[in-house]
Amino acid sequence: MGVGALPAQAENSRTSYIEWWRPGKESSRWWDNSSDYASTTVSFNTCETDAQFRWASLSLWRDISSAPDRNYGGRTNYCGSSAWGDVAAGSYYFKLDSLADGEALKVKTVTIYW
Repeated sequence: MGVGALPAQAENSRTSYIEWWRPGKESSRWWDNSSDYASTTVSFNTCETDAQFRWASLSLWRDISSAPDRNYGGRTNYCGSSAWGDVAAGSYYFKLDSLADGEALKVKTVTIYW
């Protein structure tokens, strides 16, 4: 899936924002029934840091209550879309791993598709 492309016929989506997150911060959880073949995607619109925004490193995690959470890998987000493909049913969240510049991230619109 290309940068800026949105998943076709996603099972669901949620829109929120990020207000000055520092690396290590996690999003709230969402449940993916895996009832489709759409990619799990995190989309950023209007990004800034306390320096100059260049990119943010994100990772997708599956929340597993009886074992360590499963990491689905990292993506570099240039204030656009980051996709992880079709994932198994479960509870998920994304994590801010690092920033190219600055110590905190603000994003006006964050949309999660699953």
